[in-house]
Amino acid sequence: MKALSIQQPWAWLIVNRIKPIENRTWKTPYSGPVLIHAGKKVDRQGYDWVLETFKNHEFIKTMPTLEKMPTGGVIGASYIYTCTKISKEKIWKGHNYAPWYIGPYFLELYKPKTFEMEFIPCPGKLRFFDIPLKIETNRAYRENCLATMLRMPSGFIDLTVTSPPYDDLREYKGGVKAFDFEEIAGELYRVTKPGGVVVWVVGDQTKDGSESGTSFMQALYFKKIGFNLHDTMIFKKKNRIVTNHRRYEQEFEFMFVLSKGEPKTWNPIKLPCVEAGKKRKWKDTCVGSKNTKSSKAARYRSGRVTVTGSEKTKGNIWEYATGAHMTKDKIAFEHPAIFPEGLPRDHIFTWTDPGDVVYDPMAGSGTVPKIAKLAGREWIASEVVPEYCDIIDKRLKNTFKFPPKEVE
Repeated sequence: MKALSIQQPWAWLIVNRIKPIENRTWKTPYSGPVLIHAGKKVDRQGYDWVLETFKNHEFIKTMPTLEKMPTGGVIGASYIYTCTKISKEKIWKGHNYAPWYIGPYFLELYKPKTFEMEFIPCPGKLRFFDIPLKIETNRAYRENCLATMLRMPSGFIDLTVTSPPYDDLREYKGGVKAFDFEEIAGELYRVTKPGGVVVWVVGDQTKDGSESGTSFMQALYFKKIGFNLHDTMIFKKKNRIVTNHRRYEQEFEFMFVLSKGEPKTWNPIKLPCVEAGKKRKWKDTCVGSKNTKSSKAARYRSGRVTVTGSEKTKGNIWEYATGAHMTKDKIAFEHPAIFPEGLPRDHIFTWTDPGDVVYDPMAGSGTVPKIAKLAGREWIASEVVPEYCDIIDKRLKNTFKFPPKEVE
């Protein structure tokens, strides 16, 4: 993939979505994704200028010292919209680019596709140069899921099971509230195999007497970009809901099952039939119907005797206990929103076979990778909050007893 070497602190400012352009003395027709490489040389004068110029801005509080900024490798990625030449006088005072522009050319960067990545040590070069990206299975990446998916070839993932931080319903560490939904959805479509499935678990916030409808808007967007809305399933919570509003309290979340074409794997969960073994003789009319004219199906069954089987396929409303019953891993409860372990277990069993690759782009407490491993599947996880990455590592350290598997 194309990469561009930039001195610190400018590289850090770009991948943290603070600096919206990159100055160059040369012009390029290139437009597309680019890895941000932090060169070994640093700009101390530039760092002091940033501290003075933006001393009243919030980002100064979190900007590391120049000595702590990583150098000599890839630290993130961005997306080049265009390369533009313009005189400094034409960028009016107060414009977002004004304090950053030197010229004569600048690369305009697309903010939603700009993010930090786990550090990749490698030498830099002048102008654009290529860096091969690799993805490892059976590993949790401490980075934005867009960065992890950037490493993946197209059509790589068999199943994604995840729940995004929707509608500010939880307080997450690191201030995580919003996320780049459309960019994530587009990348999920690219990395999902033909016949692969995405299970998107989401709910809605009720504010000022009205539900947000975020879940439906997201489902419709997934359809817009090419996914099939294969099934709208319900995750019903067994625990009693306390009634404190002038409406019936919400005790479920949606599980949108999105497929890239017809699902390639279908291992239905079976339940015992209550009337197993019961014989039934069919008549030539529809039971309970005033219309005595036989239907085609009724005529076909007329006079036949059937025996109810011992099993039936489970319906699409799945009920799980929440709260303290979700897992025996106490450390998982340090995360504000964890999955009942049965939820990913049942989806992994249904939509994948042993050896398939399961992905959770917002891994939280690590429930999906844990269950994927126990089910004999390859797995990949992404988590951007360092505290939650620590939870995943601690929770799963006894689950994994083999090295990561590297994939070109």
